[in-house]
Amino acid sequence: MRVYLAWVLLGVCMTAAALIFSAPVPPALERVACKGGAPISVQQQIAACSSLLADKGLRSRDTSRVYAQRGLAYGRDGEIKAAIGDLTHAIALAPRFQPAYLWRGDLQDADGHDELALRDYDRAVALDPEDDIAFNNRGHANSKLRRYDRAIADYTRAIQLMPRVPLYYENRGEASYYKGNVDTAIADYSQAIGLDPNYTLAYLDRGYAYGEKNQQDRAIADYLQAIELAPNYGPSYNYLGIAHARRAEFAQALAAFNRAIALGPNDISALSNRGAVFAQQGKYAQAVADYSRAIALSPKFELALRLRGDAYINLGDYGKALQDYNAAIKLLPTDAAALNGRGVSEIRTRKFDLAIADFTRSLALSPNVALVLVNRGETYFLLEKYAPARADFDAAIALDPQARYFRERGDLRAASHDEDGALADYGRAAARDPNDWVTYTNRGMLLFRQGEDERALADLSKAAKLVPAAARADVLGRRAIVYFAEGRDDDALADCNGALALQPALGPAYYLRGRIYSAKGENRLALADFNMALRIMPRFAEGYSQRARVRRRLGDDAGANADMAASKAVGS
Repeated sequence: MRVYLAWVLLGVCMTAAALIFSAPVPPALERVACKGGAPISVQQQIAACSSLLADKGLRSRDTSRVYAQRGLAYGRDGEIKAAIGDLTHAIALAPRFQPAYLWRGDLQDADGHDELALRDYDRAVALDPEDDIAFNNRGHANSKLRRYDRAIADYTRAIQLMPRVPLYYENRGEASYYKGNVDTAIADYSQAIGLDPNYTLAYLDRGYAYGEKNQQDRAIADYLQAIELAPNYGPSYNYLGIAHARRAEFAQALAAFNRAIALGPNDISALSNRGAVFAQQGKYAQAVADYSRAIALSPKFELALRLRGDAYINLGDYGKALQDYNAAIKLLPTDAAALNGRGVSEIRTRKFDLAIADFTRSLALSPNVALVLVNRGETYFLLEKYAPARADFDAAIALDPQARYFRERGDLRAASHDEDGALADYGRAAARDPNDWVTYTNRGMLLFRQGEDERALADLSKAAKLVPAAARADVLGRRAIVYFAEGRDDDALADCNGALALQPALGPAYYLRGRIYSAKGENRLALADFNMALRIMPRFAEGYSQRARVRRRLGDDAGANADMAASKAVGS
């Protein structure tokens, strides 16, 4: 958010009430009209200055001033190229006319020519070392060029020259913020507010700085003060929404973003931020809708493309996710997060080599991101490249020893026959997150493979209490396997029934229940379950073998022989 001092108009003070012109301006008053100001319109000012320039007898110094005045008028009329041309003429005629450099610098700045603007401000400062505006505007140019130390020095000099201008403290605070000196920035924003308690922008910037320090209460207080001062300024609500979102106060965040969007329907930042809150709530379709609106308004909005890709991943639409990540990376090849997201999409579409390449590129840009190391480690794990997978998991845990990373390293160690190491990692994971049902599930199944059935059942029972409804069927099915191995057929049957009630197309549960019925001698019930299991898993060799046994008991030798042949065929 950048506001800097408007141009200081050259000329004498005019009593507007005494001069009411209609076009054209009388020739005798052209010199007055060329200086502009109410009630002269921009077009009248340009016409008056042009008329004066047609006078070949005009002195060089006066001609320079007239070009400058016409240049200012062109600038106010949006004719930037013409404005810069006139100010260049003014400077050529009077190379020491300091305001012309300052004004041309402002125009170059507005037109995005930061280096050219800086040259003009340098000249303006050299010609008048006491011009606080020149130092302020040069500070702005340096800040845009990310030369924050120089910008801070310029703003400091402007403050020394004019210590009671709130804008200069605001600008210096912004440069300090971008340099990473948040506390210094807050001090300057506070100084600006002390000089002008109604300075809305200073409240917004100080609030944002407080937010970066995770002092959300102070941030919210500043945003509310800004809203009180300017209740129809949409960005204030956008920043308020960010502060509430950081505190996971999603209802308040959405209310703030909604207000920001109502005030500015084309506010791509507020749309994107509301989408992010929807995504945090698991409302990915609504998130996609907001990101899509933002992208429609600004097709090169790289962040929204990347975030929409993230939402598509969570919706399971990996093709659209890849499209968005590709577009984001084309716009910003150094976006490490987009490369990571594309890598995840490539894992889901089984493009493992591409995924590893993207994770590696992401890590080259941001070497110490534990999540990306884990993602690459998981990819190596899927490829059964256990050594590089282990190296990535180890590095991730060194950076961020969170429960999930220990659990996933435990899975890797279990797969690579380091079962004691796996149990140790599962223990570390459970200690850090006692509510992680996946850790208890995976440790339970490892204990079962080790013959520790009672300990396995204890872990699986914990998992069954903690697991969300969407995954409960899988946990019940696994516990049923252990119960069945223990000879606790009724408990196994209850878990199979519970799993199938939750997920009627769970093939392994039908297969296991068929085994239980077969063990109980209930062959027709067993046959029905094996039929369902094989309908869902037609290439499951053991299913055919078990059904063959039941069919033989029921006297269906032909069917049994056919099943044995099918078992051999799919198992070969």
